[in-house]
Order: sequence, then structure tokens, then C-alpha cells
Amino acid sequence: MLWSTDSSAKDLVIYNAKLYPGPGLPPLEGATISIKDGKIAGVSQSKPQGDVFKIDARGRSVTAGLWNSHVHFTDAKLESNAQSLITNMLLKYGFTSVVDTGSYLPSTLGLIRSIEQGEIKGPDIVIASGSFVYTDGTPSYLPGVRLPEISLPSQAAPAVNKVLDSGAQGIKIFAGSFMSPEKTIHLPPNVIKAITNAAHQKHTFVIAHPTDKTGLENAVNNGVDILAHTAPAAGVFTEETIQTIIDKQVSVIPTLKLWRWELSRHNVPIFQIDANQDIAVNQLKAVYNAGATILFGTDVGYMSDYDPAEEYRLMARSGMDFEAILKSLTTAPAKKFSDNSGVVEIGEPGDLVMYQTNSITDLTFESIDITIKSGEVVFDANQISTQGN
Repeated sequence: MLWSTDSSAKDLVIYNAKLYPGPGLPPLEGATISIKDGKIAGVSQSKPQGDVFKIDARGRSVTAGLWNSHVHFTDAKLESNAQSLITNMLLKYGFTSVVDTGSYLPSTLGLIRSIEQGEIKGPDIVIASGSFVYTDGTPSYLPGVRLPEISLPSQAAPAVNKVLDSGAQGIKIFAGSFMSPEKTIHLPPNVIKAITNAAHQKHTFVIAHPTDKTGLENAVNNGVDILAHTAPAAGVFTEETIQTIIDKQVSVIPTLKLWRWELSRHNVPIFQIDANQDIAVNQLKAVYNAGATILFGTDVGYMSDYDPAEEYRLMARSGMDFEAILKSLTTAPAKKFSDNSGVVEIGEPGDLVMYQTNSITDLTFESIDITIKSGEVVFDANQISTQGN
């Protein structure tokens, strides 16, 4: 790979690339992508000109930077070695934008400031906060934590406004809080409705952790915009549930890999783990085939296994092809959470991913070579492997 000048510059040119500009758009062979002041300044098949930091892609594939729409910034390593954590959790997998779906808000705001000030390299972060539960509804898998409770509809608007005024861009709720295999504590439908009404009055979104059938149905029937997970405990989705998801334009974050990881930690028999994962895959298949918007997300940060490769494979098992997965990683979350298009085109953020192959359609976004954020190389697999990190 041919490099010249400073890799921390905001002006950069990638040339000789196989560019996949966006879902449904044909790939561009021999592409040159120019970034100036952190924004895409040109996309062509012309040879690069001028004394600027250049990367010869040598025919390798390039896409827009990827979104992970379900992450958590709760690891204690953020206090001692934030750069290492952010790199290994997100940047090395091509994630240049993420949605934080439940962390300590002041700490995450501090992380955003550190990234904006150039103290560490990291993704754009959209915060969905609150993590509201019903009375005594903090999930049992969060020991030592007590999440904020909303028991009455009248408590919703003040609680939502406080979170948004504190710096969050969206609201997170637990429509169902797991307590044990036999017990789930649900936010009542009228409380969910009051929360979503308050958020929508502020022109923002609500993302819900469903847990089971009741939690999921309460969420989609009462104004929630995004389901944070599939829900194996809900079983096969009914036609009515699927139609409600479509009619109310509820987006779905599958987190398919999560179920095996979580259940394995609790010594659940393998046949039960397989069955739960199969249910989740089939739930995704049902809503995807019906036309629901799918947002890629892994619950990384809560899940300590950072590698998203298995998530891609499970999404493919559900019937999602390369274009559909690319959409879930780029244009769909960009439309939901930002003012950007998620397409590699002039005026868009200079966020790009280069892969270690000239055909990513078979590899489903594995094998990241370089991640670029706003025209700056924030991850380079070759350089890091050379350094032994």
C-alpha cells in the first residue's frame, strides 16, 4: 500500500479502489475518493493529483463508514485506557458511528468531548439514555445498579425532558425487565405511551428493550420507534405483530449473536441455546421479509466479545443479502439518527472503510484493513500488526 504525508490529516485521497457507494448503487471500479476538511470532496475514476495523504487501495473494496446501533460504554477500561478499548471494540471493525443504548450519561458525554477535542480517536456517538424501568424493574443481570423508575404516566415527561436536557439525543426504556426465567417486570402500556409522546414532542426517538412477547407488543403498540433486540422469549411473531411493526414503522436491531453469548454464560443447555438463536433468526427473517427497517447492532460493551463476524453470518441466515446488510450498517441508521445519507457522495462525512479483499459481498464486512473517520486513519490493521498491538 502506497502512503504519503501525514495519516492524521483531514485531507486524504483513496485511489484505485472498488467503491460500493451505497445500497442499490453499482460498484465503481478504479475509484478515487477525495476527502477535504473531513468531508467527501470528490468521487471519480480520475488519478489523484496534488501533495496530499494518499492511499493506494490496490483494487480493494471501500464502503462508507459503518454504524453499530447498539453499544454500551460501561467498561472500566474507559477510565484507564479509553483508546485501546475504543479501537478494539469499534474502530477495528469499521464502526465510525454508534448509538449508545445505556451507559452513565456524564461519562459518555465526557468521552464524546475527548473525541471531539482530539484526545482520543473514536466514532461519532449518538446517546439514547434514561433506561427507564417500572417500579423495582432493574434487570437482575445488572447487579449493583438501580435504573430510574417511572410508575405513572405523569412522571414520564419530566423524566424524559431531564434526560434530553442533560445531553442525550434519544430515550431508552425497558418495556420488559428480565428478573428470572419465570418473571419479567413490564412498563405498563400507558406509561410507555406517555414516554413516547414526551420524546416525540421533542422530535426524538425511543428505543425499547422488549424481553418477551408482552414487552414487545406493549412497545410497538405504544409509539416506540426502535426495538433494541429480537426477543426469543416472545416465540414466533404473529402476523398481527409483524403488521404492527410495519404500520408503525418500528425499526429492529437484531443482536442475534447476543443470545448464544448470554445463555452460554449461564450454563443453559446447548439445545436450548440453539433453539433460542433459531427463534431470533426467524423473527428477523419475518420482519425483514415484511419490509421492516433493520439497524445493525451487537450490544457490544455489555457483550465482551467484540467481533461482529457471527452477527453478519446470522443475519445472512435470516435471508438478508449483501445489499440489505450494507443498508443496515449505513443508510438506514444514518437516516434514523443523523442528517447524513450514509452514502459515499460529495458533502458527506469523510468516513470510510477499506477491506482486505476486492469483493466484500461474500465476506459480509469482515476483514477490515483501514478505518477512516473524517479523513483521518483511525485504524490500520497492517500498522497495528506490525507494532504487535
